Amino acid sequence: DYNKLLEKLQGENKSEQIYLFPGAIDAIKLLGKSHLLGIVTGRNSESVKEHFSNFGIALELFKVIRTGDLEIAKPDPRVFVNILTEFNLAKNQVVYIGDTVIDFNCAKQAGINFVGVLTGSADENDFKEAGAKFVKDLKEFQLLF
Repeated sequence: DYNKLLEKLQGENKSEQIYLFPGAIDAIKLLGKSHLLGIVTGRNSESVKEHFSNFGIALELFKVIRTGDLEIAKPDPRVFVNILTEFNLAKNQVVYIGDTVIDFNCAKQAGINFVGVLTGSADENDFKEAGAKFVKDLKEFQLLF
């Protein structure tokens, strides 16, 4: 049950509450079957691994790009160069999923596809005004694939 898991994790880690939105695990599992998944983060690898294992998600499903290792950070579009190069991907083979207009602008500057999700600070009007494709939630997101 989502709420029980959320309460458990909040109790164990009060200094940093991490939670997943409804549909996140299903979306990850669905996409992981046919797509290479990546995470661009400023967190250290152990922190990312711990958070994912708390939700029963194998970090091995993902390529983790630590921006601290690159000496650049989002929204600098160069954060995607490593993924494109390492996996020999064309820009049109990558989709950045984000929840802010800053994420959209980063993807646009990098020349990669973007899908916004209304789980962050951006609302429908923000994404519409920016010209970004978006879905209302992660359950709707799954319908794209």
